[in-house]
Amino acid sequence: MFFFSYETTQLFTPLELLGLTVLLGTLVIALAGLFMFAVSLYISRSAAVTAAFLMVIMIYLVENIFA
Repeated sequence: MFFFSYETTQLFTPLELLGLTVLLGTLVIALAGLFMFAVSLYISRSAAVTAAFLMVIMIYLVENIFA
């Protein structure tokens, strides 16, 4: 489903990859949260939830469009 580079297993240790995964996951969740907060400030809370849902759907569509 998602692209996995086998070169990263040669460049990093398993603990470094775990830390990188946690860091990237935290940053993605923070981005989605800030996006929802900004939309809720300008429009409404339900619009923020809808926009975040559409953002997640678009990410899955882009990831799977060539599968």
